[in-house]
Amino acid sequence: MPRRVAIVGLGFVGLPVALSFARRGVIASGLDISQSLVAELTSGHSRLLEQDGDLTITDILGQCLQEGTFTASTDPEQAYRDVEAISISVGLPVSGQGVEFGPLDQAVASLLPHLRKGLTILLRTTVPPGTTARHLVQPIEAAGWKVGHDVFVAYVPERLAEGRAFAETREMPVLVGAPDQASRLRAEELMKVILDAPCHQTDSYEAAELAKLAENGQRDANVALSQEIARLSEALTLSAREVIRLTNTHPRVRLLDPGPGVGGACLPNAYLYMAHAAAEVRVALPTFRAARNTNDQVPELLVDLALSAPRPNGKAKAAVWGLAMKDNSMDDRQSPAMAVVQGLLAKGFSVSACDPLVQGHPFQVSTPAEAAAGASVLYALVRQPGLDPIDPHWLDGLVPGALVVDARGMFDGLKGEISRRGLTLWSL
Repeated sequence: MPRRVAIVGLGFVGLPVALSFARRGVIASGLDISQSLVAELTSGHSRLLEQDGDLTITDILGQCLQEGTFTASTDPEQAYRDVEAISISVGLPVSGQGVEFGPLDQAVASLLPHLRKGLTILLRTTVPPGTTARHLVQPIEAAGWKVGHDVFVAYVPERLAEGRAFAETREMPVLVGAPDQASRLRAEELMKVILDAPCHQTDSYEAAELAKLAENGQRDANVALSQEIARLSEALTLSAREVIRLTNTHPRVRLLDPGPGVGGACLPNAYLYMAHAAAEVRVALPTFRAARNTNDQVPELLVDLALSAPRPNGKAKAAVWGLAMKDNSMDDRQSPAMAVVQGLLAKGFSVSACDPLVQGHPFQVSTPAEAAAGASVLYALVRQPGLDPIDPHWLDGLVPGALVVDARGMFDGLKGEISRRGLTLWSL
């Protein structure tokens, strides 16, 4: 078992992984470019919503700091000192220019001066096929080190769901990709320090990279299929959730729930990462592209519903409950709910939004009732602590005849209450 491991990137993946190593007795040395994040972690606080049993991530962080098994720094010299392994968990943003490899290239540049013989390096970021070879192996070998002999490199994609990171770090099987057996064995040995599940090896970086994207792409396509079933159900005046429930009684069928769209940095980027590689080899991905287009269009469809809502005195106010990219999350990156807000603003609506876990937006208010006051349309988009189950008194401030757009089935038990109040319910 290694004595010291460096974790590069202390976000939604990197921090739980670092603390998982620390809890198994390995000194985990965290490195991040954000001074404010490092200061926050060093003070013993994390804003992540992870929990392991009765312990919050802040509890776990405090224990590891006290025991001296976790440190956080912005200084590569400090982070890489005496480490035997390095795990890289930095995200690759996508812009109009395509995939941005800058964050990964910066992380690799930071470790090159600190390479030493016998070091094991894992890339744990979701990436386009070919990334490990081009952006990690090539710079290492250009610096004079032979991968598979001097240092050992493997691609080991993370498969963690936000909110379950500690349990899934232990229990989720992992992929280990490397062309040389020595790197695969060393990577698996390192992962087994924190993993109680199988490792599945492949002799290809690219196969593991594409497999990770296929996982995310399959879920994106599954949701897109459910969205289309929902549109047809609505047109036939049927309950989409009831149709999907009935469909899923077949033991070989598992449709996911429809909703306001698919957000975050994982599923939406899967197609874009695949498309980056596909363009190089001139392969079309029409199914994945169509799924992404379907899910991208959902927020716009939801916004268009507001155009039929009443406008007393010509005023158009919309209330939005939930801003995160999914339920029980503080992450609003690429959030469909945020896309709904921006669409409403573009249509001339004033917006009041409430989300107990997401902060910092100028249109936010403190409570669901405050958001609903004077609104002619209410969007229930994300199930968050404090927003679900719904309190019917939160609806008191809506204008007469207001439209309630329920994209998460949050009002399933209150349809009679909605009708009694003279409100119109649109529900998936």
